[in-house]
Amino acid sequence: MRMLGSLVVLLMLGLGCGAEEERPDISVDGLHQECPDDGCAEGQTCVTAESPQGAISTCEIPCEADGDCPEGYRCRTPPVLPGELSDVCEAETE
Repeated sequence: MRMLGSLVVLLMLGLGCGAEEERPDISVDGLHQECPDDGCAEGQTCVTAESPQGAISTCEIPCEADGDCPEGYRCRTPPVLPGELSDVCEAETE
């Protein structure tokens, strides 16, 4: 019975593993917009990529996995110029 109780405790602790944490330090204000002179919003980085029309600088949230993005966003390779930019957070689509 004691072993069963230990197993239940371990299972309960494991339920929290891998759960996505909310990232309150990341703002989506101005996301994917041209980088302003005073810098991008909290948690965003000004990313510059070359395009046929010239350099494009936009505010992006760099990511490696969906858990790096705010709620409602997923980590994706940008559809424009793949390979030029690292993965960034994009709004989920239905």
